[in-house]
Amino acid sequence: MLNIYFPSIVFTVINLIVFFLLMKKFLIGPVTDIIEQRKVLVEGQLSNASNAEKTAMELKLQYETSIKGASVKTDEMLDSARKRASAEYERLVKEAEVSAGKVIDDAEKTVRIEREKAIREMQSEIAGLAIIAATKVVSENASNNTNQSLYEDFLKKAGDSNDTDSN
Repeated sequence: MLNIYFPSIVFTVINLIVFFLLMKKFLIGPVTDIIEQRKVLVEGQLSNASNAEKTAMELKLQYETSIKGASVKTDEMLDSARKRASAEYERLVKEAEVSAGKVIDDAEKTVRIEREKAIREMQSEIAGLAIIAATKVVSENASNNTNQSLYEDFLKKAGDSNDTDSN
């Protein structure tokens, strides 16, 4: 049979209540506080990770935008350089054409001057030959045969001098 002693039951119940309160105060309370601290710490880390992810996505978008901008800027710079090079090429070609035109004009002028000089020299030589022929005709008082030979001689010399200057 079981003997139940009332004061012993009350004392046991009081001991259990005191034990429960002490356990709650010294064991369950600190453990709960530590769990709460860890929960707050984990939530903070999750929040930081979420913020870091958002920041990383924003940076990624900024980098992609700047890369696209750089690509566009590079294309613009290349187009501008091509246009400048084309303009410079055109300018150089025009300068070369003008320079070539001047050289051709100078050459034509030189040829014209040389031709005129050669004509003047031939005219002076022909005049000299005519004077020589006239003096021979007058000095010899020659006959028709002599005049004919002088005429042929004159033509031969005039033709020879004309041939040598034209070469």
